[in-house]
Amino acid sequence: MLSVTEAACGLLAENLSRAQVPDDTALRVVREGGNLTIRPDQASDDDVTFDHDGKPLLVMDEAMAQELDNRVLDVEETPDGPRLALSQSPMP
Repeated sequence: MLSVTEAACGLLAENLSRAQVPDDTALRVVREGGNLTIRPDQASDDDVTFDHDGKPLLVMDEAMAQELDNRVLDVEETPDGPRLALSQSPMP
């Protein structure tokens, strides 16, 4: 399963807040043109969800969850500011 760090949750929540979307909106992970991206969307009953502060923050369908299995979503600092980064989970 995908692991989402607290730093990533904070950045996602900040992005969602800036988007000024309704309270029941989360961020959906999708593949567009070969790249992963996130966009505002509502969670579906069959989605895999990652909650933050008691509400869904990040959602994806089962196929995307399987694709991201054993990955870590974190934040990396760049010259342009913090950005989300996806890496391989360290082996136990």
